[in-house]
Amino acid sequence: MKILIFSHEFPPRGGGAGSVAYQYCLSLIKEGYLVTLLTRSQSHFPDELRDVNIIEVKYIPKIWFLPYFFRLKNIDLEKFDVIILNDIASGYIAGRFFKDKALEKCMPVLHGSEPENIFIAPSKWFRVVNFDKYYFKVLNKSKNIIAVSLYMKEKFLDETPFEDSKKIKVVYSGLSSNFFKETQIDCNHALDLQGREVILTVSRVEKMKGFLDMYTVFKKLLKIDKGYIWVIVGDGGFKKEFERLVGMDGMGSSIIFKGAVPRVELYKYYKCADVFWLLSK
Repeated sequence: MKILIFSHEFPPRGGGAGSVAYQYCLSLIKEGYLVTLLTRSQSHFPDELRDVNIIEVKYIPKIWFLPYFFRLKNIDLEKFDVIILNDIASGYIAGRFFKDKALEKCMPVLHGSEPENIFIAPSKWFRVVNFDKYYFKVLNKSKNIIAVSLYMKEKFLDETPFEDSKKIKVVYSGLSSNFFKETQIDCNHALDLQGREVILTVSRVEKMKGFLDMYTVFKKLLKIDKGYIWVIVGDGGFKKEFERLVGMDGMGSSIIFKGAVPRVELYKYYKCADVFWLLSK
């Protein structure tokens, strides 16, 4: 079976959606499928994708969808048995440029913020390009729809005009079997724990991820028990502002920002963690 994974977002760029696309690539290759990845160009891709046929598309800000349009002219979509539309960008492009026959092979993926970004509070640019119209077309024409959790399925049905619940299948992404390694980690040395327990967050650092709420809770926790350190792995648009806030409050010794970390190195932080903590709004 030939599978096309279409994902504008892909590691090392982006966040959760790109990580899911990466996981799909690894899992499907392992199961013996022929996998092609269509994504934006970048300087390098993970070595684990050597068996994946990667089609790169030049990225042009503001009009990023046009290079995909021209690249798709040279891709025979009929040869693929399944087309996974991993993010809203790929969903929009498919709705705008795919023929109905290709859309019937598609499976868009719902990750979390689709209701807000597309239907509830779309940006001005999304409204100008009729993003909701083309994305809704994909939902109606597609073979099935993947939700990364039961919560996401219920949220999408509650907050959008889409009503066909049977069409949405819940598929948890999970982790590859080789994600965690047997390597011993000196957590005290790596994180300067000083006997404290580790609360770990691995995420894009965006305000809508609930970081201010988490920060308020963490400060209350430290008033009760100072034996905790909060380690935040990830980058994002809110990171610098959040770092400034933490510094102004004198919390720099209790909250550690590690920034973007290669996926192959993430297991070290999970191994050192006592609690994994992540909110989303």
